[in-house]
Amino acid sequence: MSPCFCIRCGMLSIVTPLYQSEVSPARERGRMVGAHGILVVTGYACAAWTGYGCYFEANPEVQWRLCLSLQAVAPLLLLIATPRIPESPRWLIAHGQRDRALKILNRLQPSTEGNIESATETFTEICAQIAAESENRQSFFQSLKNSQSRKRFLCLAQSSGILVISNYQVLLWNNLGLYGYLPLLLYSVYTSWAAFLNWVASRIIDRIGRVRMMVIGLSGCVVMLACYTAMVAEYSGSDNKAGNVMGIVFLFLHLTFYATFVDVTSYVYCSEIFPTNQRAQGVAVSIVGLFMMTLIYTEAASTAFAHVGWKYYLVFILVPAAGVPLIAQFPETKGLSLEGSAALFGAPEPKSVALGKTQVQYIEDSTSTEHVQDVQNGLGRG
Repeated sequence: MSPCFCIRCGMLSIVTPLYQSEVSPARERGRMVGAHGILVVTGYACAAWTGYGCYFEANPEVQWRLCLSLQAVAPLLLLIATPRIPESPRWLIAHGQRDRALKILNRLQPSTEGNIESATETFTEICAQIAAESENRQSFFQSLKNSQSRKRFLCLAQSSGILVISNYQVLLWNNLGLYGYLPLLLYSVYTSWAAFLNWVASRIIDRIGRVRMMVIGLSGCVVMLACYTAMVAEYSGSDNKAGNVMGIVFLFLHLTFYATFVDVTSYVYCSEIFPTNQRAQGVAVSIVGLFMMTLIYTEAASTAFAHVGWKYYLVFILVPAAGVPLIAQFPETKGLSLEGSAALFGAPEPKSVALGKTQVQYIEDSTSTEHVQDVQNGLGRG
């Protein structure tokens, strides 16, 4: 695979949830950022069904050429659509283009009777937060000296073992006595079920809350994987159909908890908890951590399965089990603005009184007098 292709995929993995979080209203941010997880897993499902279909193609050239050519469809659609989407208002405000940012906010959050978040209020809050950050500016690494900031980097999502199971799934089905096209069919159904559950997660995350969903999801993953491990330890390689069927059931239940409560939630939460001037670096570190743990676990899997077999699953049972009580202590960000969410993790908070001299000068450098008055009035009301 081309290194340039990998770099571009990595960039999109970071930029997409970052952008979606910055253009979404607080009350719908989970649903909108969750679309990233839905489409990622939908891509997995499309790839799985393509592989399943190509299994029945006798011509080997058609098999690999079709799989490669279909990968161009989604990037082509993205290339066509991307120039038509608006720039992030938070990025524009941070770079002095406040009038343009307010116009975009008015488009993204039009004033309606049922809309409790007006564009002006959002604009006021963003301006005040960026001004406060300008007075308390810290580099990304300096912020790590703060214990509130460090706790953002607890990596547990991939310690659930979901991608080890996904990447080695055909072998897992073989261990349960399934061969031929059946493992490919089950994998296709598995990924399609995951895509549907990601959609379900995006619909409920703004009602249930991020922390509660992660606690429920990781707890369920621990229990289901423990049951699956017991089935593998007892019935792997045997003719016991009941034991093998229960292994399949527990594998799908493990996916059900992960896809419904953890997958989408991890993208949403990591995009919410950083201040504006560190959000890009923070989301990047979060996504890098996800792929780094995936690489470590999947690279070790073949050797681990060969030497210790089912005992390797104990890693994905014990690590999340130890992490659940820690996640339960994390602050909830449901319904909060990005600025309010970041403040829970130690980001500087704007003063709830009239703007200070430095802040007024900061805003006046890039915003019309009318908008400065809006910001001052907004803070005065706070």
